[in-house]
Amino acid sequence: MANLDLMQDVENSEVHVNMYFMGLEEGALWFYGPLVMMASLSLVSAFYFIVNQLVNIVSFLLIRLEPVKTGRPNIHGKRRTIALALLVGSIPFYLPYQFAYTVCCIVQAVVVIRSFALSSHNLRDSIAKPSHYQHSTGYQVALDNYKNFNLSLLLLLLWILPVNVPVLIVWLHNFCLKWATPFSSHHNLLAILPILIVVQGNVNGLMISKPGSKLTIFCTKFMLIYFALYSLIYGTRHMFWLHHLLDLTCAWFTILLVDDWWNGRLQNIYSIRKEEASSKLH
Repeated sequence: MANLDLMQDVENSEVHVNMYFMGLEEGALWFYGPLVMMASLSLVSAFYFIVNQLVNIVSFLLIRLEPVKTGRPNIHGKRRTIALALLVGSIPFYLPYQFAYTVCCIVQAVVVIRSFALSSHNLRDSIAKPSHYQHSTGYQVALDNYKNFNLSLLLLLLWILPVNVPVLIVWLHNFCLKWATPFSSHHNLLAILPILIVVQGNVNGLMISKPGSKLTIFCTKFMLIYFALYSLIYGTRHMFWLHHLLDLTCAWFTILLVDDWWNGRLQNIYSIRKEEASSKLH
């Protein structure tokens, strides 16, 4: 009876839990939050520096070992189309979307390396041929924008990757044991489809134009600010929701791509190169 009364008292008692920031409730630990925040910002900066340097090194080696092809990559082969169709088609039935997310991270890393190599190659050509510098300035600016956007997206994908890796490890373990465990929530195609579309667009060299209308500017800023604030306030307690926020952000980028295509503003980094090459002939 004593244990039952104790359980009832605990059940009926009002328990206050701080759901914000890091759940700090003691006033004496006021310094802990800003300290951890500074450490987190330092970690983000260090991670950016490491990834940026690694990409620069790999792109430099790529330029030295193999000539950079400035044309559109061969992305419309049957193998790539069949592989993408199989990947998308198998997510609702067998593969978890975390597997497709890992593939997107690898593909995006390749896109970033290629964009850095193209930017460095074009900059070297501009320095070596001063007469062509004015013609290649616009293309260099477009390359820098394309490179920075893809690098930012890669950093977001890599930061969210640890959230998805545990599920992928469990799936691989069950796959090795030939034990099919149904995870219905992990076969949600909408949780990965916008990310797939954006990454595929980056592979094709598509560039999202700068939002022009007040509505698109407001929605873009709102998505990014909400993503940042949610990560700061609730990120440590609801880490899995960060993946869905990234998915929503990519869905908004997809809407911007469709809007650019509908209004004839959709730019391609390889088409810009061809247009400038044709303008030099005139």
